[in-house]
Formats: sequence, structure tokens, C-alpha cells
Amino acid sequence: MDKETEICKMDPTSLLNPDAPLFTILCNNPPEWWRRLAEDSELYIEIRKENKIHVYFYGARIAEIEYKSASVTAICHNKYIFGRKDVKDGYGSCIHLLEKNLKKLKDNAIQYYVKDTEGEDTSEKRIQGRLRIDNNYRYIDTEFEHSYSQYGRNDFIRFDLVAVDNNVLKIEELKRIGDSRLRTSDMENNPPEVLAQMKRYSDFIEANREELCSYYQTLLKIKAELGLPMPISYDMDKPLVLDPTPVLLIKNLYQYSKMCEKRYERIRDIRATLEKNKIKYYILS
Repeated sequence: MDKETEICKMDPTSLLNPDAPLFTILCNNPPEWWRRLAEDSELYIEIRKENKIHVYFYGARIAEIEYKSASVTAICHNKYIFGRKDVKDGYGSCIHLLEKNLKKLKDNAIQYYVKDTEGEDTSEKRIQGRLRIDNNYRYIDTEFEHSYSQYGRNDFIRFDLVAVDNNVLKIEELKRIGDSRLRTSDMENNPPEVLAQMKRYSDFIEANREELCSYYQTLLKIKAELGLPMPISYDMDKPLVLDPTPVLLIKNLYQYSKMCEKRYERIRDIRATLEKNKIKYYILS
């Protein structure tokens, strides 16, 4: 436990094993469908705790791959498999679609999750997916999740994006400009939720500097062995160093329609609050 924050530390050695059967099979004797997934420029592949792999299409998880019952399995949500809203909620095998009809999975993901639109209503997940795909040269992970305890209470952390720049590990949180957590009607007496969120991130990062570096060093080793995209500025012969300051990325979706004074005021208020509270942020066009 970290004495400063009373956050229980991660145990990175129990979260990922580079010699796990799934990674060994996909490295030494990969099925053809895995090769196609790895080469598809519209997809991004994340290594997950417990030695699993998640495959995403613009934020939609179209496959969860693991080694189970002595074989490689893959599942996804039933609505992506059958392409209907009335199917039973839950997950089923999608190996047959990965083998024969990947396009169907993508089309169903667009229909029921991603939504093939760009504009003010663009979802955060689609924005995240676009950032991940377009910046494969630096992003190494999305949706990192970890349960932990602090001050005797159970808590939960999720990082939207994780990047590596010159062996510096960087944690990023993503928000849409219209997100209600960025601004309140009374910013002084009722601060926006994002301030507490970024503080939680900072506390968790501070308590787990070495553990996060160790975890992502292992993750990068696995990605390299699987031939997945690697950050171009990463030197495998040097250790990772963690940037202790999380970054807030704000996607400005107002660019898709006419600006007005209320929108300018909102942006000014958000900037002023973040700067007053020393939150590192970027507004993306």
C-alpha cells in the first residue's frame, strides 16, 4: 500500500504472462484469421490482463480472444454476431465470422454501436477509436481498467488512452466538449466532476509508478513478439519512465456547426477552471 495515498498497489507479475499459451500459439502458429486481424488497418488490438486479447473497431469490441479448454477461442456480443436488436443479450462465439466474414462484424458494429457519422453527436468511443488508429505510432493501450482499494473503500480506475513517447509512459483521459463533467452552472461552489477524476488518476499513478511501468514493459514485449504495431520512439533496451501527470484531451465537436457566444463562454470557463486547478489539457479540433 502507498503510504501517501493509501492506495493498494498493483501486482503486475500476476496480471500478464508473456509465456501464456495464447501468446505462444499466436506467435508460433497463428491461425489465418489472426493474421488478417493483425493486418487490418481499421482495427486495433489490445493486450489485456489475465492474458486475453481484445479487438476493437472504432471503439466497438468485436472479439475477445483467450486460450480456454486447450484451444484459442473468440467471443463477442450477440448483436454483432447476428445483426439484430432482438437477440438475447450476452456473448457468443465469433470464430466463424473472424474466419469467413469479418465485414459482417464490422457492419453490425457500425449499425449497433459505432454509428458511421462525424459531427456534434460523434460518440466518445468513436473519437477514441479514431485517435487510436490514427496514432498507432504512439498509443499502446485503451480502456486500461483496474480495481483497487483506497482508505478502506473499493474503487475502480479506467484510463482511456495510454501512449509512449521516447520511453515515457503517458496516461490520457478523453472527453467531448459538451460533456457535462467539464462544466457546472456554479464552477466555484460546485466544481466539475472532471477535477476529482483527474485527481484520482494522479493518485493512482503516483502510487503505482513502478508497477505501471513494469506492466506496460511486459505488454510491449508481448506486442512485439506478436508483430503488433509498436510506438516508433520506444527503445526496448531502455526502461519505461512514467509521466506522473495525466493529460485531459477534449474533442471540440463545435467545429461541425456555427459557433455562438454561449459556446465561446463554455470553452472559456472550461479552460479557466482547468488552468486554475493545474490540469494539463489539450483541446483537439
